[in-house]
Amino acid sequence: MYSYDERLKAVELYLKFGKRIGRTIRHLGYPTKHSLKKWHQEFTMRGKLELTCARSKQKYLVKHI
Repeated sequence: MYSYDERLKAVELYLKFGKRIGRTIRHLGYPTKHSLKKWHQEFTMRGKLELTCARSKQKYLVKHI
């Protein structure tokens, strides 16, 4: 999980680098391409990022034997 500041820094750098995903990730050392696109989309649509990242629900039920 990345903090709000880390996510915001990544989006701002992504925009500064002319929306170059690879360059942004190489410079920061994080996030994944998918995460950066998702954060940018959220930032564009809402004008801000959520303070916390919501984890997706577990897809499978794990039974312990």
